[in-house]
Amino acid sequence: MSTYFTLGRNFYPGFQFPICHTSENCFSDGAIKREYYKMIFVISGTGLLTLNSHTQILVAPSALCLNETDTFSLESEVSLQCNVIIFHPQIINQHFDFPVLKATNNQLSVNEIQDLYWLNPFLRKTNEFTGLLHLGLSNAQRIRNIIENIKNALDIQMDKDWPCRSRTYLIEMLFLLPRLLIIEETIVSMELHKDPGEIKEIILYLYTNYMNKITIQELTDKFHMNRTSLTERFREITGYPVMDYLIRLRLYLASKMLKETLLPISEIIERVGFSDITHFGRMFKKNFGYSPSEFRAIHCTML
Repeated sequence: MSTYFTLGRNFYPGFQFPICHTSENCFSDGAIKREYYKMIFVISGTGLLTLNSHTQILVAPSALCLNETDTFSLESEVSLQCNVIIFHPQIINQHFDFPVLKATNNQLSVNEIQDLYWLNPFLRKTNEFTGLLHLGLSNAQRIRNIIENIKNALDIQMDKDWPCRSRTYLIEMLFLLPRLLIIEETIVSMELHKDPGEIKEIILYLYTNYMNKITIQELTDKFHMNRTSLTERFREITGYPVMDYLIRLRLYLASKMLKETLLPISEIIERVGFSDITHFGRMFKKNFGYSPSEFRAIHCTML
């Protein structure tokens, strides 16, 4: 693929927004140095992939996170179907060109170090993690929904907020991916105190379904645990009651959207799973010390 941007049409005509999607020729650019990052979401089928000289099996559902220097080629495939999101890291931080991303932390600003977090699945390659994430069904469905939302936002461009909207969907995806790699890395220094065992799946469920209504009864039914065991074990592992943990997760995501976009606050509230505007405002101020509008006025990078 030769481009990594979407052109504005009715709103911001000619504007080159550094993100696009495709479902064609997903592996055709694997032998060249690229000017973009790429996530290939394997929807169905299987394939044999050579990635940086290592051969790996692609099995749906999975996500492949590729940076600009990764080399890859699809050796064979059976009924392989993929969706692809391509983006330049400047969509996360305007200063992120590729030399900056290779700099050491002491060469970066505090904001740049913080924003690097979103790109960890593309940057932090090791012998154990080459960029390929095998997904459970619920995680795969969540990522598929996010990609569809990105696609619709870029294709339809329904209003002046389409760049912000598509960017927040990308951030949602980039928020989810590291949790699939290391679920014990939790938000805002909420550390897991012991081996999470069966609680790991509940935590992962919260991360992939935070936008929906979730109850303790739903969790006990879904994960076949009684209420007492669930609440006691969850608090033992995370240090928080289940619903407090979920609220902190939703508030954290809302704070990122307020800081990184100009989306209407009402839309952000709905996106992170709050149904009561007053309750959201009260909880947000309790956790961050400011109302949502005050927080945006102070921290938003786009104002």
